[in-house]
This record gives sequence, C-alpha cells and structure tokens, in this order.
Amino acid sequence: MRIIKRMRILDGAELRDFIKERQAKQVRALRQSWRVFPKLVIFYSSKNPVTETYMQLKEKNMVKIF
Repeated sequence: MRIIKRMRILDGAELRDFIKERQAKQVRALRQSWRVFPKLVIFYSSKNPVTETYMQLKEKNMVKIF
C-alpha cells in the first residue's frame, strides 16, 4: 500500500491577499444587504510600542477594505 501525501507550500502574500479580499467581500455584502457599516475598535490598556504598531497596521488594512 502506497500513501501519497500532497503538500503545498504556503505563500504568505497569497494567503494575505486571499484573506483581505474575503473580508472586503463580506463588508460589501453587509453594506448592500443590511446597510451595516462595520467599524474597527481596539481597546488597549497601556502604551506599548508593539501594541501601537499592531494598531497602525490594523487601521491601515481596514482603510483599504472599507
């Protein structure tokens, strides 16, 4: 008995683009069907450079989607 495993190398950029496009489609569907306008809200409790960078990246990505 021979087992053949098919492997696929993940391309990070391809995966990122797929996720962004899927999110954009979901937002468009919400806007058109339900007149819902999603918003990004991030709560954080302390000034941390890592948190600041995370928030900036999320804001930048959400602007592209909306």
